[in-house]
Parts: sequence; C-alpha cells; structure tokens
Amino acid sequence: MNILSYRGPGAGGGVSSALTRLMNQLSGFGSGCLERSDFAQGQLGISRKGKQLRWWRLEGSAITDCVDSEFISLPGAEVIDGHYRYCNEFLWPILHDMPQYARYSDVDHAFYAEFNQQFAQALKRARRQSFVERSSRSYFVHDYQLALMPSLLRKARLSALQISVFWHIPWPKVVEDRHKQAIGELAQCMVASDVIGFHTFEYAFNFLNFVEELLPDVELDRRSLSLRLAGGRLVRLKVMPLGLDLDFWQKAPHNYSKESMASKFGRYVLSVDRCDYTKGVLPRLAAIDNFFQRWPEQRGKLTFVQICQRTRDGLPSFDDYYARCVSQAEDLNSRHGDESWRPLIWMKDTVSQESLIDLYRNASAMLINPIRDGLNLTAKEFALSCADLSSPGALLLSKGAGVFHEIGKYAKEVEPDNREQMSLAIREALHMPESIRKEAISLMRRKLDENTLGDWWQAFTFAEVACGEPLDFEKELQLFASNKLEAIGF
Repeated sequence: MNILSYRGPGAGGGVSSALTRLMNQLSGFGSGCLERSDFAQGQLGISRKGKQLRWWRLEGSAITDCVDSEFISLPGAEVIDGHYRYCNEFLWPILHDMPQYARYSDVDHAFYAEFNQQFAQALKRARRQSFVERSSRSYFVHDYQLALMPSLLRKARLSALQISVFWHIPWPKVVEDRHKQAIGELAQCMVASDVIGFHTFEYAFNFLNFVEELLPDVELDRRSLSLRLAGGRLVRLKVMPLGLDLDFWQKAPHNYSKESMASKFGRYVLSVDRCDYTKGVLPRLAAIDNFFQRWPEQRGKLTFVQICQRTRDGLPSFDDYYARCVSQAEDLNSRHGDESWRPLIWMKDTVSQESLIDLYRNASAMLINPIRDGLNLTAKEFALSCADLSSPGALLLSKGAGVFHEIGKYAKEVEPDNREQMSLAIREALHMPESIRKEAISLMRRKLDENTLGDWWQAFTFAEVACGEPLDFEKELQLFASNKLEAIGF
C-alpha cells in the first residue's frame, strides 16, 4: 500500500494527525505518538503480513517516503510555490462554495499540473529502482492537492492498480461557469480511481451531479453511488467520515498530569480553529459582541477562549482575513472588557495535546460554527474527551460542518451568518440542564463508536485492519434525504 498526500506524518491538520495515529497502530506502537523524526529514520517502512506500507509526501522541498533516503524528487521552489498558490487561492475557496475569495492564475494552474506530474514520476522511478515492492499495487490518494494523481497513475501503467481517493474537503454545491473547466479537470482525473470517498452524502451527490453535467459519457447510478465510464470500468463512491482513534481519546485524559491551563479562565466557551474564512471566525466574533450587548451582566463572569492560529501566511485573502479578525477581537475587548478582565482570550499559538484535552473537558460550551467545513474533527475530539464527565459542556455546531451529519442532532445548532441566533444559542447552551448535556455527549460517543479510524481505513484502502461494520447505507441515506434531525430536548 502506498499512501500519497501533500502533508506527511507529524504535520498539522486533522488528516495527517489521524493517519499518523493509524501508522502508530500498524507499526506496533499502539496509541503512542511517533515523532516526525521517527518517520524520517525509516520507521514508516512498515511490513504487515508481508505487505509493505509506504507514505509518500512533500517533505521540505522533496517528494519522498523518507525510508529510502537516497531516493527523492525535487520539484523546485517555483513549482512548489505555484502549486501551493493554486491550491489555496483558487481550489480551496471554489471547493468550499466561497468563490468570492478565489483568484485563478494560468501560471499557477500549470505549476499545479507539474507538481502532480512530478509526484507520479517519482513513484514510477521508485518502482523501477525497486524502492517500492512490485506487489505493492494499491495507492491511497488524499485530497485536492493531488487530485490529478489517479489519472497519472493509470497512464504510468504501474501494473495492475487499485486506486482509492479520499476527498477530505467539501465538493461544491454550485460551480460557476467560469470555473467549470478547472474543476472539471479534477473530476475527470478522479474518476480514474476505483473508489472515491467522501465524508457526507451531500458531498458525494454534489460530485455525481457535477460529473453528470461535465462528463456526459459517464453512466451514473445514484442508488448504488457508482458511475461507469465509457470503457466499462466501474467507479464506486463511498460515504464514510474520518473517524478517531477511540483508544487514544479514551485513555488520554487519564494519562496526562492534573496541571490545568483551563483553571485560569474561569467559566468559558471554547473554539479551536485555523484563522480561515471557511471557519466562520468573523461571524463568531460578531456573535460574541452581540452576546455581551444583550446580556451585559455576563461581563466578568464568562470568557470566550479562541485558539486560532494564523494560516497560509503570504496569501492575500488569508492575510487580510487574519488582520480583520485580530482587529475585531481587539475592538471587542476594548468595548466590553476592563483592566482586570477580557471577554475574549485569543490564543494564536498551538497548544499541547494535554492542554487541549484539558480545555475540552473544562469548557462550559464548545462553539464550532464553520460556514463550510469538510468534517471538523475538533467536534469529535471534544465529545470523546468529555465522555466520562458527570457534567460535560454543551456542543454548539453549525450545519456547515460535515460532522453535523454524524452528531448534529445531539448538538445545539447555530447559524453561522446570524449573530443574533448564535448569541441566543450560546446563552441557551449555558443554561442547558446537566442531564441533557450528559445525555447528548453519551449519544455522540455512541455514534462515534460506529465509525472508528480503523473502520475508515478499511473502507478506503483495502487494508487488513480489524474493524466493525461500515455505516448503514439505508439508514444514513434516509437521514440525508429527509433532513429531519430529531432533537433530544434542546
């Protein structure tokens, strides 16, 4: 099995973190944490029942698996930078249904194609030089940075291939005419795979609708979530959201010290994000402002803790968004706070795993309100971290998060563009009876037990991992079609 991704082990992001934990399990390290250096020393050349597992990615300026250190491919800084810009300035906003932030460049598009070409050439050369076992014919491709890879792998004729793609971000509901050619290129290359995975039925159906419009020779079957190409090859779509390592999240709260970061904040509402326009940070700040305007008696009694790292430095849309968020946060603190208390604590640096779990467990509420988000593992981490508490916090969640399809009916829904509704929902969550909060967390935990990290891995990679049953297609499809989420007393 060959894993192909933009980021490698130890890098930021939910996918990389989840895969790193999975590699820990497959390599016999249990739920411990391998460091980036461990992988660089060759720990990822894992053999499992005679089958080798390799993780290919961009490491610094090289495409490598860090096992055969003498084998690397160097795309060049110009190619890497252009690929990065195309992914983040154009593909990212389009795929999140936020075209107002998109900037297209023919030059950057060419660099995007070149980066994918060089990635495929690196794999072909590695195979020719026996760095990859000839029997290792399975490829697991991740996300939009490498969307051209399935087609390139087929063209490289690397013997009989099994290719899976997992799409970790949304597939857009609507693609404007001026962008259809560029997004159509992605879709046309993706259907060269055997399996395409999505977090939600919505994303899968959005993809099928787009393929039907752009690729008229493709035969679609929405009932079976499949499509058949003109040559007769069948491509299956699977809907299975990324799961968590339950063993780790069950044990982690009890493995760490009792020293608490949360103790200095008093009563607080927690949010954890990158400073990205898809995450709804600006609307959240507007809702917090509205909250203290409507209920000024909460000043000095309740704090909002925002872990919000800057992201994609140097790209204008992200730099501008970060500056606007910081300015609004400062204004909020100036108008509602005083010398002894700030309504908003803005934490721009990453926190340790220990501190994050501590913050999850002591929060009165967790506020997650993305405009559009592929999944949002933070919501799952919060639920599992609090599963053993007698008085857990409440989860506030918007439908913009893919995870809403899994656990949204047990959360307090917020409307990310409606500051009045969001501030009222915060107040209602803070007054939610303990029994309701505990029941909600318990039901979330039960739902997350149905789809673990191991389940997800088996569904999309053909790997031999012991796991439970996949998601019930009929049940989930009915839920999606009806869009009726029964509440539990909220």
